[in-house]
Amino acid sequence: VEAMQMVGGMLARGLGGEENDAQAREWLQRAADAGNLSAMAGLAGMLERGDGGPALRQEADRYYQLAADGGNAQALSRLGYKLLAEGADLERAIDYLTRAADAGQVSAMVNLGLAYEEGQGVPQSYERAMGYYQAALVKGNLTAMANAGALLAKGLGVKRDERLGLSYLQQAATQGERYAMFELGVLLLEAEQIPQNPVEAARWLQQSARK
Repeated sequence: VEAMQMVGGMLARGLGGEENDAQAREWLQRAADAGNLSAMAGLAGMLERGDGGPALRQEADRYYQLAADGGNAQALSRLGYKLLAEGADLERAIDYLTRAADAGQVSAMVNLGLAYEEGQGVPQSYERAMGYYQAALVKGNLTAMANAGALLAKGLGVKRDERLGLSYLQQAATQGERYAMFELGVLLLEAEQIPQNPVEAARWLQQSARK
């Protein structure tokens, strides 16, 4: 069963040959139906996006739920994000995202950080938001880097540190993160701890507006 899942994953990513979503979907379907949780999560993603065949969102949700019930972190993260976005069951959303983040899912860390920053489904806490962003940014996540940089620049949840905030925002902005471009422009325009730079501020704000 694990071999089926691995074949499906390789075909979906084009590893060892040409990418073939239709065949990948078939192999993942076989592995999922045999009980492989990773295959269920991978298949759910393909069904949701319509990769290798028609988009079947209800079926995708069914496989996500089966995988999540089995403790698959990818499925927990995706379902948690969807529930949070829909505002349908915030308690379950936070539970799923927390379990996924504890298992190392970077996207779950970022979404939990956003939930705590905005007070969605949990009491607002910039400190906890920053904790999740820092856990994700060390794994290279640009959204987490941008969000952490913005909190540092504003002194929300942490001691204000415009220099470190600038570093995070520059790293994320130069790699195309739109929110980082915007916050970098704002920081360079309104900075108090570092020199202001209106010319660079305008450049980053314009880039953010174009994306």
